[in-house]
Amino acid sequence: VCMVPVACVVLAVRTYKRGHASYWFEFSTFTITAGVVLGLLVASMVFHFNFLHTWEMSTLQRYTRVDPAVAQGRSMVDAGVVEFVNGTHLDHSRSMGFKNVDMYCVVPIVAPAAHTLTDFWAVGMNCCGDGSDFECGDTKKPGTLGGLRVLEDEHSPFYDLAVEQAEGKYGVEVRDPVFFYWTQGGDQLLQSSWDHGSHLWWRFLLGYLFLSAAGVSVFWASHIKSKD
Repeated sequence: VCMVPVACVVLAVRTYKRGHASYWFEFSTFTITAGVVLGLLVASMVFHFNFLHTWEMSTLQRYTRVDPAVAQGRSMVDAGVVEFVNGTHLDHSRSMGFKNVDMYCVVPIVAPAAHTLTDFWAVGMNCCGDGSDFECGDTKKPGTLGGLRVLEDEHSPFYDLAVEQAEGKYGVEVRDPVFFYWTQGGDQLLQSSWDHGSHLWWRFLLGYLFLSAAGVSVFWASHIKSKD
């Protein structure tokens, strides 16, 4: 693809050396180069913000009816989308926040029956005030039992520090913490992100085709007018 603008430049130079007008080759060089550059930028952005997370989740395992009182974090290091058993909830009395420019918020995901071991944590950024009022994700939606695995490596160390603070303050037992975004319909959320990225890409293609057609029309009209 990148060789097309180069070919247009070569043809434009050859045409100019022969004493002929090279307007069309110059115009083609500009439009095709702009399309390639913008296409790469848009594709990179769409992939990073929409497709990458969905693709990474698809490579991980999907677990259902997970009981936080029985399952351990080390057994679910390959988890992507998780659905917990009925009655699972967030223990807001033991939420915690760690401040490092942003506020990194954590709260244990606990089973219906009380249990001291807490390996599963719902997390979020800048959604817990001073750290004691966790409101991240779908916290306020009743019946939420699902989680999407946190894959951003740059955030996990700060969530780990927040969990360590919770251990010291509340005396919870944490062995191998696993972090999730607390959400309803994790699969639907991933599909929505994929669809949104696809729509953005098609809008760019259609927009580029429209602008190219408009540019050709304007260039042709001005070329005809100059001949007259």
